[in-house]
Amino acid sequence: MEAKTPLPDVVVEARHHVAYNVAAIKLFVEVLIAHARDALVVANPVVHPMSCWNRAWEHFWKLGRPAGPTLDGFVAVLYALSISAER
Repeated sequence: MEAKTPLPDVVVEARHHVAYNVAAIKLFVEVLIAHARDALVVANPVVHPMSCWNRAWEHFWKLGRPAGPTLDGFVAVLYALSISAER
């Protein structure tokens, strides 16, 4: 018999910046939402935490790095996928 964990009222995804690195963001968010009765909370920093290294990439490897991803972009993607979000 498979053990089942009861559905929580709220699912919190707060693993640093994982949502910025997920390719299939719609599926990721939908699965998290499916595991919550009331809400999903995603704790994302305003900018990707590794973006602070952009100047080092440019200096040492002559590689330009993107300014993003950003929280604004993440929210825009959610809206484009018809997933309502509050900030």
